[in-house]
Amino acid sequence: MKTTFAALCCSLLALCSTTSAVAAPGVNASWNSGSKGKGSVAFWIRNKEGSCEEQKSALPLVFGTKNLKAGSSSGPLPVEELSYCLLFLTDAPDPNDPDGDSSNCKSGSVEFTFEAATNEYRGKYDLTMKNRDVRRGEFRAQLCMPTVKR
Repeated sequence: MKTTFAALCCSLLALCSTTSAVAAPGVNASWNSGSKGKGSVAFWIRNKEGSCEEQKSALPLVFGTKNLKAGSSSGPLPVEELSYCLLFLTDAPDPNDPDGDSSNCKSGSVEFTFEAATNEYRGKYDLTMKNRDVRRGEFRAQLCMPTVKR
């Protein structure tokens, strides 16, 4: 019985380690805190579930905190207390309209909680953009490290 239990546990651990690149159901966002993990936490909320790679094809709502490091949670943070907050409108910017590819957040708030056991954040947002779009909902964010460009 103990041998069977030990074998089952080893099998489960092996299964978990081989599927770690696949996002759990409901993951519709990503987070990181810079390329070395020492910056303030930032989020990319997308209308698409999936792994970090799968989410890249969806335009994000992006916001960054000012002084909250990875692992921090926060009650409602108004837009004024964020380092940045914007909605990408297109992935092909118009060179004649440098501001046409995104819209900054005008008002609203975000809040989130860190779940250490899964290294994920869960949160909600209610934001009004300068172009008058209203974005609200919930997110579940996985850690996705930024791509370092050389």
